[in-house]
Amino acid sequence: MPKYIGGTAMSILWSDNSGTMDITQQYTKLTAPWQTDLTEVSSGSALAKAYLPTLKDMLITYEGYSNGKVAPLGTAEMARLEPQKSGTFIWSPFGTTSGNPKWAAFCYVKNAEPDYPYADKVTFKLELQVSGELLSDGNTSSW
Repeated sequence: MPKYIGGTAMSILWSDNSGTMDITQQYTKLTAPWQTDLTEVSSGSALAKAYLPTLKDMLITYEGYSNGKVAPLGTAEMARLEPQKSGTFIWSPFGTTSGNPKWAAFCYVKNAEPDYPYADKVTFKLELQVSGELLSDGNTSSW
């Protein structure tokens, strides 16, 4: 049974031309699937399909609570996370202590989706399209 509980040490940062903002406090879920496209390379007499990996791709999804007009994740922060904006997204599931794995990627905001339910918490869903290679891959490096 896994012993790691997400969120207890997590650090999530967005860095752009306006500076770096910490959006850890408001997050409820973060997914960052690193996937690859495959090209079929089967020959004419093959009995089963064969594939080779080609290009990697990552679409990061962040979900959290909006804090209304105030930081963190208030209206000013949400304005910095509108579609087509770009920046560096940095996440550290085990905290920022030296030696812990950290990931960083240059991203474009693909989708920013506030949800305003009646008499309930305002949520904010963000989709970030990674552009290029990871700037830091926590699976292979730490800093």
